[in-house]
Amino acid sequence: MSTLADIAEAEPKFFKDNFNITFEFIKWVVYDKEIDDIALKEIAVNFIITIIERIPSIAKKEKDRTKLKEIVNMLFHGMVLIF
Repeated sequence: MSTLADIAEAEPKFFKDNFNITFEFIKWVVYDKEIDDIALKEIAVNFIITIIERIPSIAKKEKDRTKLKEIVNMLFHGMVLIF
């Protein structure tokens, strides 16, 4: 996952065409109860945030900002896991 984060940092456009699939994969990683590695979940959220920071038009395409709302939910979910 950290390698994907490095690619997102250097070449975020690599994920642009398949962003929806990538986003669904990240949601699965974050919400899957069988994955106990909190650091992995944190990297996954940071990965998707990096892509959106580098290519904001991806999130702006949606009128209802569904993906942004889901990212906020993932962040809150991560905070609850820490405690």
